[in-house]
Amino acid sequence: NQQARQVELDGLMVDEGVETTGFSGIYIPQSKTIDVSLAANHTDLRFLNTWTRTVFRELGGRATGNLRLFGSLPGLDMEGEAILEDGYFVQDAINSTFLIKHDTLWFEPGRMLFRDVEFYDEKGHDGIMTCILTHNKFKNWKVDLNADVADMLVYYQPRNEKSDIFASVYAEGSMNLKFDERNG
Repeated sequence: NQQARQVELDGLMVDEGVETTGFSGIYIPQSKTIDVSLAANHTDLRFLNTWTRTVFRELGGRATGNLRLFGSLPGLDMEGEAILEDGYFVQDAINSTFLIKHDTLWFEPGRMLFRDVEFYDEKGHDGIMTCILTHNKFKNWKVDLNADVADMLVYYQPRNEKSDIFASVYAEGSMNLKFDERNG
């Protein structure tokens, strides 16, 4: 739109018939401002690894819901909610993978939230967690995870050639895990 000096966006991204993500919004080149509504339908969340890799080795799953991506490039933010299916995150500090089969993921400016989510370790042991991930325009991530677990694998160090130290730690009870990208 030359008169408004903005690019109007309206389209559909398709991933081999598995997912679709509809989008509509605007991009203003002069200010590098973007405001886009996303209609996620089984959208692969691995795209978030671009920003979350500093606190999680990997984050993934599929999301269905309505989200809004906005801000001035490169400082973007997101809001909305989505149903998360087959979600997972891998945390380096404890070398563990946690799975979320089906729950809601909320995005608020500066935060991603999991509230009272049922989650599992790789061996199927379950727990309930609330996890708040805060950020400043997808930078300077902080994680505050509170969980009640039942015989869950909470730390894993496999046997390897470089060290004689190896361990699998299982826990029952309440745990709190806080870390940021600077202090691990």
